[in-house]
Amino acid sequence: MVNISLFKNFVPLGSLLPTDRVELAKHARIGSYQVGQIIFSRGESANTVVYLISGEVEVFDGTVNRIVRGDTPEARQPLAQGARRLGTGTCIKPAQVLLVDREHLDLILTWSQTGGVEVVDLSHRRDADEDPQDWMTALLQNQAFHRIPPGNIAQLFSCMKEASFAAGDTIIQQGDRGDAYYILTEGRVQVVLQNPNGLEETELNVLGVGRGFGEEALLSGNPRNATVRALTEVKVMKIEGKDFRATAESALC
Repeated sequence: MVNISLFKNFVPLGSLLPTDRVELAKHARIGSYQVGQIIFSRGESANTVVYLISGEVEVFDGTVNRIVRGDTPEARQPLAQGARRLGTGTCIKPAQVLLVDREHLDLILTWSQTGGVEVVDLSHRRDADEDPQDWMTALLQNQAFHRIPPGNIAQLFSCMKEASFAAGDTIIQQGDRGDAYYILTEGRVQVVLQNPNGLEETELNVLGVGRGFGEEALLSGNPRNATVRALTEVKVMKIEGKDFRATAESALC
């Protein structure tokens, strides 16, 4: 699956809801091209919408040559518009492109423009592990807290701080120094594993209310091994690693 953080660089992908980007990413891929390779040909059906991530591409419509370079304002737009290619795209410097399935993109854009949002009664759809009153129980059941005696738990809860994130925000970035644990009190997050190139990612999980993440940081202080991104507006309780360690160490004294 393509890293959805790429979508913010392109029009209209950057305006989609995070949940729509996740769905669209399942129907997108990254293509790498060398000098002289044809990315798309004039006259063919445009089954994908093509965006230039990096490199340089020439688009020739039979009359006019247009050169598009990555990381420029022009590259924010698709390399070719319409359901049929009006020009031929040729790689003139090694390039990477984002190819998005046109049918799925059109469907998502139609939903967003018509306001086609499903409204549900969450009180009848909430899973057992998404009870907002149960996040404390979920936290105490996490193995990271097994070393904390019951008498020290109150001290640990007093160290918690509430934090809020908007839909699309990255809460934890893979590779960053890890020194905090989070537990969801509102909203949902997506956990993804990013490839070394940073362009593609694999969805590992979607977490709801009462679920925690980042506990590895409390135990080892190692770099983050995954990225966690808010799919909706999110509220969490955050425990700094130093507070956890101080509480755990005092229990051993």
